[in-house]
Amino acid sequence: MNVPALYISAMDDAVCKPEAAEPLVEKGLLPNHTKTELIDAGYWVPYEKLEEAVDRLKVWLEEKFLH
Repeated sequence: MNVPALYISAMDDAVCKPEAAEPLVEKGLLPNHTKTELIDAGYWVPYEKLEEAVDRLKVWLEEKFLH
C-alpha cells in the first residue's frame, strides 16, 4: 500500500501492540509508513491523550503534505 500512513502507538495498548505493524513494514507492504514515538496511554489514545495524538498527527500532516 503505497500511500502515506501514520501509526500512533501506545505503551499500554493490549490490543494493537506497538510492534504490530513491524511485519508489514518488513515485508515492504507499507513503504510510505511513519511510526511515532510511543504515547503513554492505553488502547484509546485519542481519548486518553488527545493533545499528544493531535500534535503528532499535525506534525506528520505538515511533513507529508505541506513540504
